[in-house]
Order: sequence, then structure tokens, then C-alpha cells
Amino acid sequence: MIARRNILAVPIALAATARPASAIPPLPIPSGNRIAFQLRRNGDVIGRHELTFASEGTTLTVSIALDIVVKFGPIAVYRYQHRGTERWRDGRFVSMESKTDSDGTPQFMRAAFDNGSLVVEGSQAKRYTAPPGTLVSTYWNKAMLQPHLISSEDGKLFDIAPHPIADEAVPIAGGGTIKAQHWKLDDSKPLDLWYDPSGQWAHLRFTKDGSTIIYERL
Repeated sequence: MIARRNILAVPIALAATARPASAIPPLPIPSGNRIAFQLRRNGDVIGRHELTFASEGTTLTVSIALDIVVKFGPIAVYRYQHRGTERWRDGRFVSMESKTDSDGTPQFMRAAFDNGSLVVEGSQAKRYTAPPGTLVSTYWNKAMLQPHLISSEDGKLFDIAPHPIADEAVPIAGGGTIKAQHWKLDDSKPLDLWYDPSGQWAHLRFTKDGSTIIYERL
């Protein structure tokens, strides 16, 4: 994959605001409390991205696992592993931390609320306070489509301009398609997202170094 920080990491989270609880939209937790994708690079399967959801009282914990192996013939030429834990309470984002090994290069990020502000730090970001409403790039929650986005890999803050494109049929693993709304994060960034009519994350595509990587939902 290929320096994920350059494409906002793949592999987001709604920051707490002053809105009343009744105004907070329900979180798009998938049936079975799990959503998973296989990753293809130029047609070849190179990895898997899985999120699992566990609720206890008003607290939701999202566990994230992304594993990639790119091979040249039988030889692995690139390995990537990302692990993250995201927490929500009463429908509001509380915190996230992650660790990443990008072919031997370690990355990390941490984000948590302190005195009402979302404080972030990471391997590519000194400690800073994120703008209100900022999300982390975990992509399962469409509410992340805001003007700012925190990399779930290294904590870097990006300015984006998300906008819808059209409803389209996107491929799923094993064959077939599902209908989903196409979004671009920003015309200047090579990353596109799709969400199905229920608001579930359905598909992802980005390009890097001449290669196209897509997510097919399992």
C-alpha cells in the first residue's frame, strides 16, 4: 500500500459536540457487529480489513485490523499491519489509539478528549487540538465526511472537501454488486468511498504509484 499517510490512511470518528443527544444520528453499526473487506491491487487479493463492534452499556468499542502482503511471485515484497481501537459513549466519539507497521516502519496515533477538546498526537503529528467536529479516518461512519480528517495511522490532520458523486453499483467479494453512493474526499486526493442505502461502508478505491487498490465487502 504504499505510504498510507499519503492517502489519509486506510483504513474515522465523529468528535463530541454540544448538540443534545436527541440530535445525534444513530451510529451505523453493521448487523452481526462486524464489517470486513478483501483488498485487491490491480486485481490481485493482497489483504483484509476487518472491524468488529462491541457494546457494553452506552459504550461502543470498535476494533480495527488491517493486514496487507504484496507479493512478486512467491516472494513478499511489502507487508503492512494496522491495529486500532476506537471508543464511543452515548453516540459520541471518545477516543482512539492505533499502532501500525508499514514494512518495518512503525507509526502510531492517539486521540482523546481533554477538557472538552479533542487532543491528538502521532508519529507524524506533534500534540495538537483538532477542530470541532473532526473525525478519525476509520471510514465506517459516514459522519466522517467533514472539512477535516485525522489520519488513523499517524495522527496527521488533513483538510478535505468531501462531496457526493452518484449512486453506483460496486463489486462485492465473491461476485455480484451492491448499490452505493459514491463520495470523493477531495478532488486533489486519489481516494473514493461508497456507502450503501443503510449508511454502511460499502467500498473504497485509491491509486498509488500507478496501482489501483479497491475494497470489496465480504
